Amino acid sequence: MPSWHARLAVAVQAAVQGDLFWEGYLRQVAAPHTARWSLHLAILVEPYLQFILEGRKTVESRFAVRRCAPYECVQRGDVVLLKRSGGPIVGLCEIADAWFYRLDPRSWSTIRQEFTQALCAQDPAFWQTRQHASFATLMRLQHVRPLTPLPCAKRDRRGWVILQRPAAPLPLWSAQKPLVLASAGRISSGKSTLSTHVASALGWPQVSFGDYVRQVAQRRGLDDSRAVLQEVGATLIAQGWEGFCHAVLGQGAWVPGQPLIVEGIRHAEALAVLRQLVAPSELRLVFIAVNEPTRAARLGQRGMPERETLPGVEAHSTEAQVGTVLPGMADFTVDGTRPLEELLQDIVRWVQQHTATR
Repeated sequence: MPSWHARLAVAVQAAVQGDLFWEGYLRQVAAPHTARWSLHLAILVEPYLQFILEGRKTVESRFAVRRCAPYECVQRGDVVLLKRSGGPIVGLCEIADAWFYRLDPRSWSTIRQEFTQALCAQDPAFWQTRQHASFATLMRLQHVRPLTPLPCAKRDRRGWVILQRPAAPLPLWSAQKPLVLASAGRISSGKSTLSTHVASALGWPQVSFGDYVRQVAQRRGLDDSRAVLQEVGATLIAQGWEGFCHAVLGQGAWVPGQPLIVEGIRHAEALAVLRQLVAPSELRLVFIAVNEPTRAARLGQRGMPERETLPGVEAHSTEAQVGTVLPGMADFTVDGTRPLEELLQDIVRWVQQHTATR
């Protein structure tokens, strides 16, 4: 990646700090050796740029006489930086869908009928200035985010620049729907310890909802008491599951299409969103069940603060589904009272059997 491209990527990542969706997503897109999606720079004129930032224009188009980017160079999941013509970068977005046309009377008619409103192209002049084009690229945009203006060192006249392409194709094994293994369990079930050992035994990367919440609390200058972490978790959920889950996946060195351990599932909604985000990989849930005497003994060893009671802690919205909803959604349940070595063997064996029969 040329140096100004690299500096630009770093500046954009800094500009979205605190945005749950974009912070995690850009971490995956901007990694040159593992990126699954491309990073693009689009130069736009007014009023269309402002229409995109306001959410009025939901489809961007590029018409050209010759084949050139972005024609057949963009895909769903790619990120586009939005640059004002002759000015700075003022936003970014994700490509939700892309369509490519070799223009003829029929395709012209299709584009005008289906996309005029989404393109904000009601003015006849829009179509007149493009009537000699032979190729068209249409891109539906989502997750549009305005940015504090960022300077851009681009000097040429191109209206579309591919800043970074995806990394080399993943190994053949990764195309076989690898497994993403999620874990859940009530407080003091041993899920964190077990997940760490499973990740080590399988050689898989691991991410954790709890670790991410602790990182956010630390950035906000808060302590890591259970009550504080529960409230931080509740605020992250209120900001949207997709952004929260993207940020959790962006913690480590995981690459989409490879196996992963996700520790600390507490909500059915998180499970549903993660299944979408890791697709086409399969996500399976392991639930660690433990009886009350064992939990009480472990909590006593940890020394739960006097102001906290187990029923009160587990009544919080961030814990309410763990003992009621998630056990019924599990693909595999283990007895958390058994020795760690036995549980580890059971889960690794189950994973190996699962992957061997797919």
